[in-house]
Amino acid sequence: SLWPFQRASVDYALSHPHSLIGDQPGLGKTMSAIAISNEIQSTKNLVVCPASIRYQWAERILEWDVGKPRLNDISVITSSRRGIPKPLKRWTIISWELIRSEGLWKALAKERFGHLILDEAHYAKHGDTKRSRAVFGGGRDPVADPIFECADKTTALTGTPLPKRPLEAYTLARHLCWDAIDFMSEDDFAERFNFIQSGMYT
Repeated sequence: SLWPFQRASVDYALSHPHSLIGDQPGLGKTMSAIAISNEIQSTKNLVVCPASIRYQWAERILEWDVGKPRLNDISVITSSRRGIPKPLKRWTIISWELIRSEGLWKALAKERFGHLILDEAHYAKHGDTKRSRAVFGGGRDPVADPIFECADKTTALTGTPLPKRPLEAYTLARHLCWDAIDFMSEDDFAERFNFIQSGMYT
């Protein structure tokens, strides 16, 4: 069962359309995210995570999904050449590196997901990268609709939402809870929170 602090995260996420769980590494953010899928009874889930932990996600899903999935209910995408399985399985796991593949992006954008989970969400800290545009949109001549708009609920997970400077939080805040930053533009956000002066003592 979940620890009390994990239940608090799940309760908060259930009361908001999108949310970020920022617990420190090792505190079970993965299990909390799976519990959210359980609670909303999502039958189609998409996990975007670093390539090195795709199969760890599959293992945790087998342990924590109350729907008691089998391995054939989970699709781990390891190559852009094979595309995505049709029909989509209950769980689809893809890496941040592959989400930017035009073919996979287009195919996933045609689907509807009950729950989008962005693990190590700080991978999208720069809104102008292709993987950030694939998930959240932006840029000129997009390949397809952003994956974010194809999901009913999004949960971002990261123990380091601010790896280096405040501006790196803008993309997540802008899409997960824009009113939390007073609907600021990126320039306004940078001017207020990321002001930098050059000089010996600043």
